[in-house]
Amino acid sequence: MLISFAPIALVLRRINSFDDEYWSGCVADFWKKHKESNLRIRYFIITNLILSLRAFIGHVFLPRLTAKLSSCESAQEIKDALGRKTIFGLLTLGFLGACVLPIPANSMNYSEGSSKQTLRRKVRAARKAGVTWRSVTDRAEQIVLINKLHNFVPSKTRIRLEGNDWSDVIGKYLWTVGFGPDGEPLLIAITPYDGEWATLHLFVTLGETKIHSDARYYITQVIVERLSNLGVRHLINTDSADNLPAGLWHFQKMLGFRVVRVRIARNRSYGYFGKPITTLSDEKFVQNRNGTSRTGVLRAR
Repeated sequence: MLISFAPIALVLRRINSFDDEYWSGCVADFWKKHKESNLRIRYFIITNLILSLRAFIGHVFLPRLTAKLSSCESAQEIKDALGRKTIFGLLTLGFLGACVLPIPANSMNYSEGSSKQTLRRKVRAARKAGVTWRSVTDRAEQIVLINKLHNFVPSKTRIRLEGNDWSDVIGKYLWTVGFGPDGEPLLIAITPYDGEWATLHLFVTLGETKIHSDARYYITQVIVERLSNLGVRHLINTDSADNLPAGLWHFQKMLGFRVVRVRIARNRSYGYFGKPITTLSDEKFVQNRNGTSRTGVLRAR
């Protein structure tokens, strides 16, 4: 009897020998290759059984995080993102596995290591090309930026067909905007945050040139530094794994995103260390980090 269970025990030991990063990579690899194949999900699974099995097991062993959120508006935005149904409306983003970027307590650690060589190179290229950034809190300027976004993003593209018109973000959340040497906006990023959690509600470039591509890496680093300064430890991409284009999988890998399952804690938490967070410290950070804001302190919620 013991002999018959030996192969099973061997398999279980083999499975347990892998860490969270491995299983997260299995799931990410499955979705990336599925998008590259342009096949329907059922046909892709049939023709890639080993890859699919590894992803299925990987989902079972995905790292799990618990989000303690308050009842503020930004917290509700994060809850809505994690609770959004995916895969034919059957699974929530939090259960399926969200793409999450760990935010270090010391933001200087984010760009360290061999895995971030591309990030560092792109950031240097962006700064050399004259890319700058600014925190935008003025409602009138936010409206102008959203109008430019509407003009750039065609109404029939995926991001617009999903019901995004972004009129609901005026006067809310944390705005980080990248600008070219001519002062024109290159990229708009909007991140609601609450306690240790934040989401990429919007991260869109207003062009497809090299400087726009490099700006994506530079602004990501800036966002990480701003969020780290505010006590945030996890940044969620609101795009579900099954909906993320193949090109963005590569981009996210270079940035350090990983697939994790996230559950929302039932008990409420009222801000980081029990206190509501404002952007007062962020305003000081913006000034020290060479970003500028045209208005005073604004609550990011």
